[in-house]
Amino acid sequence: MLAWGLHPSWNLRHSLVQTSRKVESPSVFRRMSFPSLILALSRLSPKPQAALPSCKVRRRATRVDQCRLWEALSPSKAGPLKITSQLLDRAWKMSGFRDPDAIHGQRSLPLYRVVHAAFPELFPSASAAKKALKRGYVLVDGEAMPSSSLSPPLGSVLTAFVSRSLESPKNDRLKSIDQRLEMWNSGRPKSSKIYVLHNDENAAWAVVNKPSGLHTSPVGLNAWKSLTLQSYLPALIAPPTGAGTPCRNGPRPCHRLDFLVAGPVAVAASEEAMRSLNRSFKSRKVHKEYRAILCGSCGGPGESFSIHLPVEGKSSHTDVDILQVVPHEYYGSLTEVSLKPREGRRHQLRIHCAAIGMPIVNDVAPIYALAQEAWLQRWKQALPVQQRVGQGLFLQAVKLAVPHPFDSIEVSVEVEIAEKFRKLSPKAFKKLPRKFRRSSFKMLRTENLHVCVCVCVLN
Repeated sequence: MLAWGLHPSWNLRHSLVQTSRKVESPSVFRRMSFPSLILALSRLSPKPQAALPSCKVRRRATRVDQCRLWEALSPSKAGPLKITSQLLDRAWKMSGFRDPDAIHGQRSLPLYRVVHAAFPELFPSASAAKKALKRGYVLVDGEAMPSSSLSPPLGSVLTAFVSRSLESPKNDRLKSIDQRLEMWNSGRPKSSKIYVLHNDENAAWAVVNKPSGLHTSPVGLNAWKSLTLQSYLPALIAPPTGAGTPCRNGPRPCHRLDFLVAGPVAVAASEEAMRSLNRSFKSRKVHKEYRAILCGSCGGPGESFSIHLPVEGKSSHTDVDILQVVPHEYYGSLTEVSLKPREGRRHQLRIHCAAIGMPIVNDVAPIYALAQEAWLQRWKQALPVQQRVGQGLFLQAVKLAVPHPFDSIEVSVEVEIAEKFRKLSPKAFKKLPRKFRRSSFKMLRTENLHVCVCVCVLN
């Protein structure tokens, strides 16, 4: 005996007739098409999950409260403060100069040294005070001064502030950090979102996912005019609840990832956790693993080797594990590798890969050009003109193992590999007819054209 089910449109019509008592002619639903029935049902039926908006409101309120707590802990204004002889003496002691009268026989100091001594809660270092002068955050008698200025005369008035509000590039309306965080995360894949991977509130540290296309911390003179990962952290991490000194100006990253690289970043919410994590990075106790796709090939899957090459005059080492090699119609082949740097030099992985003649796919032109000599030695021909494959730089941090700031137990955090890595392999080479199989590939160079010739052998 067969059990025949009713067509879903009948159930929809029945539901509409039962729930449409206020409609004068409910029989009209019996003559509707199936898509029209779905639209009508969505309008007449009560909206499901009515409690979701309240959950979102509570979550956003929590983020707003966290931001307000950090703002209360980090002052944004100071002054007015008159310059006195006591302030200048304190500035001389903090500067570390041995002879106060060495400059033209007078007690003259750079203005940023005086600002650092006057407002240490806003500018914890002399370099921070110098940057504040360049950005116009410090006024002398109501006027902005160059960062190269000397200390003004006694009686001058100093006023300082730190601008943490950022203008929206689309309009002049100011938006809070939690609103901007929601705008950034909406509609993006998981690897491109900013979210917490690991959070230890008692020890005041966390691991946060950094997407590509975002600086880790402020860089340059206009740093506070653009959002960075550090800008979003107050909306993700609460101030320390235990015994600890909150970090100035909110949570701070303990290391950096390149602008084009995504992956986990260790973050400290207290000064004690920051110092402990910095010691771990300095003593090479932190282990990092990256995933990359390189142009060309240098071996088969399962092979491993190490790269020893100084970066910026400092010794640097990278361990490479070959995961898979796929043919490519332009570069001949693409190689997916696992990279484990022993140090954390600037652009270390990208420079090391280019130095062995295998630049990372879609790397910037200056680093891609570093592979010219090694490519010529390996393939006996010039490096092909760079061609973009897929979207973005194919380099991602996938694992971070950090010793706990206080008990030294290793905490390992991993993230999922971006979807673009999985999409690139099947699209690396166009499919051939079934009667052919790919046996070997050879790059031939004509006058100004690089042609990838596939030598096909019949089964």
